[in-house]
Amino acid sequence: MVSAQRDARMKKLRLLVVLMLVLLIPPVSSTSGEGSYTVFLPAVGRGHNALFRDDFNGPLLDSAWSWDREDPASWSLTDRPGFLRILSHPGGPTAENELLVEAPKSDYVVTTRVFFTPTSNYQFAGLVLGMDDETYLALGRAYCDPGDPLCVGNGIYFDRLEGAVFIGDNFSTSTTNLGEAYLRLRREGATYHAYYSENGTTWT
Repeated sequence: MVSAQRDARMKKLRLLVVLMLVLLIPPVSSTSGEGSYTVFLPAVGRGHNALFRDDFNGPLLDSAWSWDREDPASWSLTDRPGFLRILSHPGGPTAENELLVEAPKSDYVVTTRVFFTPTSNYQFAGLVLGMDDETYLALGRAYCDPGDPLCVGNGIYFDRLEGAVFIGDNFSTSTTNLGEAYLRLRREGATYHAYYSENGTTWT
């Protein structure tokens, strides 16, 4: 678990497939056309007292979700029932198909699970809590060149961006499973805690 003081004004939680200068996400399960790849996100929940839970087991997303720069042809709830499938595109601050939900004003926990195997610099899939495209926290599975002392290649990273500038440590962590991750963000006041798990039971 890692913790850091963060700006409590952050308003939206983003369930993302691409961000931070992403080029292309490599195939995870299947492909759809040149340059489009698949990430599967299983059911998302927030524990017993959930504000909402979306098991992705029907033809519609929970009404709490909204899309930013949606490409309707590049996501599906029916290709693999119980999973949200998102076909990614070349990314960056204007990446398509960012799935958003308003963050509560009080303390909260959000948890998800991603199937994703990044192989090139800045490929990312995970949770992002942010005010805008230049100020956010990002917890996810990503790839960062292990030649960089702050990087471990394919691993778990917790990044902080303020005004388009990365701040502090990225808490890079290697894992045994390189294609799957359980992710959790927890807010307590102005402090945000990040956790990951390889089995959904034991959290670090």
